Amino acid sequence: MGWKSSAVVLWVILSVLSAPGMADADLIGDEIFVSNSWNYMAPESATIGEGVEFTWHAGADFTDFDLYFDFDQTTLTITAPFLEPEATYTWALHDNAATFTGFDIPITGLSLAAANNIWNGFVTDFGFTSDSITFDIDGLQATFGAEATFNINPASTPVPEPATMLLFGSGLIALAGTGRKKYTG
Repeated sequence: MGWKSSAVVLWVILSVLSAPGMADADLIGDEIFVSNSWNYMAPESATIGEGVEFTWHAGADFTDFDLYFDFDQTTLTITAPFLEPEATYTWALHDNAATFTGFDIPITGLSLAAANNIWNGFVTDFGFTSDSITFDIDGLQATFGAEATFNINPASTPVPEPATMLLFGSGLIALAGTGRKKYTG
């Protein structure tokens, strides 16, 4: 088998192996921002993956009403860690939506995965666009152990595999060799 046949066989093998793959997208490392009509959400921005990113404070005297927003690779968990047993709490602020923006990857879906001891409010009133997620806190009710988990679906992105780079490099070498042969021959 001559070098040309070997080159063709190698090219076919590398072409098959170099099909771009799909990377599992996640949100870790994204710096996101929050806007809230009542300015109860702090801080204004955070990097996903550093623990609880945002806290919704009802006020200095009401830490038992705090809500923690903890983003992960593809989930958001909202907890109310300081609620007392056998009490039901209601967040009754009108027009109190929290909107998160600044995601590096477009959001293609948002769904409620689980809700324990928490109902109304953002459990039923949430939404997304390709670059934001919004939760309406108005009417939220919760009891001790309150937790809601949302699945966030970021878009997958095509990523070239290492074989693609090898194929591209071998093609450039072949072109350089062919061009050199024409000028020297």
